[in-house]
Amino acid sequence: LLAIEICPDSIGAYKNLGITYSQMDNDSMAVQTYLDAIKVAPKDLKLKTVLGSLYYKNTQYEDAIEVFDEVVKNAKPESKEYNDALISMAFSYDFLGQSDKARDTYLSALEMSPDNKDIIFNLGRLNFMQKNYEDAIENFKKVLEVDPDDFESYLNIGNDYLLKSDWDEAIV
Repeated sequence: LLAIEICPDSIGAYKNLGITYSQMDNDSMAVQTYLDAIKVAPKDLKLKTVLGSLYYKNTQYEDAIEVFDEVVKNAKPESKEYNDALISMAFSYDFLGQSDKARDTYLSALEMSPDNKDIIFNLGRLNFMQKNYEDAIENFKKVLEVDPDDFESYLNIGNDYLLKSDWDEAIV
């Protein structure tokens, strides 16, 4: 706090304080510190990415989406901030049960990170939950291309085939 009092425009002081609060598991103070830092440097996308991540960590998904959306709108598509924000937005939409927005955001994130197995897996899980078994199977197969030892993907492919065959039989 003293560093911020001495140099109120020092982003480094805010970052250090925010990190300290996070390490002390005092996320509410960390959030407030990053909000204060953003007032000093409103265009700093790294600060906003950390703030969004804190919201996400604390299951404040609406707040996380709002911050990450701002990052996505202002970051260069090839930047780490853009990619991280897009992925976290997709997860946040998914946790909120906003499946259509989650799917669209997962697909956008895959354009930037086509081999990210977490995105592919979660898209497969989302497809499974919506009974889009063919798409889910394809997603889980893609996960296995990236990580051939992913046990959960093998299991999910088997479950998809079982449910797909039950679904197909029910239609006939």
